[in-house]
Amino acid sequence: FFFFFLGVLAVACGTGGTTAKYSLVVDKKEVEYGETITLRVEDTSLYCRDIYYYADSDSEGLPEQVAWNVYEFTYVVKEDTTFHMDYRDGYSNYVKVKVKPLTGIELTADKTTVNYGETLTLTATTSEGNDVYCTNYYVIENGVERKLDGNTCVLSAPTANFYAKHETGVESRKITVNGNVQYVSTAEQLKAMAEDWYVLDSNINLHGENWKPLSTFKGCLIGRNFTISNFSISANDNNAGFFAKNEGVIDTVWFRDVKINSLTDKSKIGLIAGENAGTIKNCRVYGEISAKYASSVGGLVGLNVEKGKIIDCENHSPVEGGKNVGGIVGHNEGRIENCENKETVVGKGEDGGVVGVIAGGTCLELKNAGEVRASGANVGGIAGKISSTDETKGLHNKGKVENTGSDTGGLVGHLASAKVSDFTQTAEVKGANSTGGLFGACAVAVAIASYENTVAVSGTTNVGGLVGWAKEGTTITDCKNKGTVKGHCYLGGIVGGEKATLKNCINNGEIINEAGLTVDNVLSSFTGGVAGVCNTLEACKNTADVKGVGAGVGGVVARATSVVECENSGEVVGVSMVGGVVGYPMKTAKDCKNYAPVSGTSAVGGIAGYASGANFSGLFNGGTVRADGERVGGIVGSFNDYASCSSCVNEGQVVGKNRVGGIVGHTQMNVEYSALENKGE
Repeated sequence: FFFFFLGVLAVACGTGGTTAKYSLVVDKKEVEYGETITLRVEDTSLYCRDIYYYADSDSEGLPEQVAWNVYEFTYVVKEDTTFHMDYRDGYSNYVKVKVKPLTGIELTADKTTVNYGETLTLTATTSEGNDVYCTNYYVIENGVERKLDGNTCVLSAPTANFYAKHETGVESRKITVNGNVQYVSTAEQLKAMAEDWYVLDSNINLHGENWKPLSTFKGCLIGRNFTISNFSISANDNNAGFFAKNEGVIDTVWFRDVKINSLTDKSKIGLIAGENAGTIKNCRVYGEISAKYASSVGGLVGLNVEKGKIIDCENHSPVEGGKNVGGIVGHNEGRIENCENKETVVGKGEDGGVVGVIAGGTCLELKNAGEVRASGANVGGIAGKISSTDETKGLHNKGKVENTGSDTGGLVGHLASAKVSDFTQTAEVKGANSTGGLFGACAVAVAIASYENTVAVSGTTNVGGLVGWAKEGTTITDCKNKGTVKGHCYLGGIVGGEKATLKNCINNGEIINEAGLTVDNVLSSFTGGVAGVCNTLEACKNTADVKGVGAGVGGVVARATSVVECENSGEVVGVSMVGGVVGYPMKTAKDCKNYAPVSGTSAVGGIAGYASGANFSGLFNGGTVRADGERVGGIVGSFNDYASCSSCVNEGQVVGKNRVGGIVGHTQMNVEYSALENKGE
């Protein structure tokens, strides 16, 4: 360590006036970039010679050992560098080698043509043939440039341009490498495709041939927007399509006048491929699929596995299948990006305008313009069901969705992943249980913000302008509904049923309770302007009429744990537990206002119809409250079980037959009152 320290000190301080004891010589003192020099110790009788160098660009001048116990040493020089040698009782002179500025780079490839999937190796040298270090390599394919990871590349297009760039900014000229391409213009050439580069040279008409799907395709087919047309496929086996399975690349190929027919229960059916583990991009299909007993049926692909990519594609073919039916893909685990379905999709469950089921992967910018019709659970304008996804973003539906089964949504029928964002939905939605303008059932807590629904939504139970049924933890903020909502029970302009939390939401759409549902031997509606049943509401408003045929009707919400700073200005009609703001508050009603008429049969109030164990404060009613029966109040129709009511004002007329009050119609069991004022008749 001591001798090494002396060497470092000598480098740091320079030779000064001290004479070097040993001699170190070099064969060249000015070299080209990357040129090799030879260093030599003149006195070969010495032992334990250590040769050090430090780059002149190193501001600290710290040396690094390059050789030990040698008489001669070669070194590749990439920048101005100083060398010296240390010994037990002395050191050598300092040898400085200068590098001429790098003025140019030559780039070469180990192949001028490559087969599909073959690896190409690039080498960058100076004009003198020396290797160039610290260089980045770039490829340009189809007009898109990308940086390579190292100096090797597998071409993704049959023609590619390459160049190298040194860290100093010096670039090489571009070189071109071509794929070993086979041009295809006949049916026989199509059938012979396997693992090479293929380029369509013309449109190919198969003249009504009953096409046998090509087995696993591992090549690259470039269509150049030429068309393969006029053929049919009898899907009597799994993996039915033009290709049974794709593991290669299919690019810019159009398929026209294609028909797939199946009366079997086989799976994985698509016009391009039954199963995709490769890349399909810039393709369009015009045909028809009729496979009403089959599963995993898609306009392009039946099953898109984890490695599969479908990008920039369109379907113009009506698709009918059994389960897991989609306009683009039946069942997805891979990547789908910027794809659109423009035709009708018909299935029997887990069906979507673009994808039947998303069970993994990434889905970006999916569009549907075709009608979706189904007769089973989990149906949506974009996807029937999302059970798992890395990311699903940019969902846009304008195709009508109609389903006789449960969990129906304008975008997604059954949502079990919260990683969904950026969506629009402009088409009518008709379903049964759990039907929503966006999502039928949210089986996982999601956050929805700043969305406006303008379309009509109808179903049976749990029907909402945005969400039919929402799991506890779901938050809906700054949203608005302008569409009509119809159903039997658990209806709301924003959400139908269960335990969402809503804030700053507005309903302007009419809420029509067409028929009730018998709950605990009582015909029930649970219908509200903003929500049917939920956890809490804060600063929510309803301006539309709310009409119910059974128990549990509220201008803002039918039943909720807490209602704070909410307001109603739409007429409210029901049978029992009818309130201008809330039909049945379970814990809190605070700082709420009603300005519209409220009518029913019993338990009818300007703010709440019935309350048990709830705390009321800061409430105002300005609407007429009318009941054909009993328990009618300006603020609450019936109070029960350790409740409280304070700082409340009624200015509306109150009309009923029995148990009628300006503030409370009927009280039972320990209710506390304070600061109450009635100004109504």
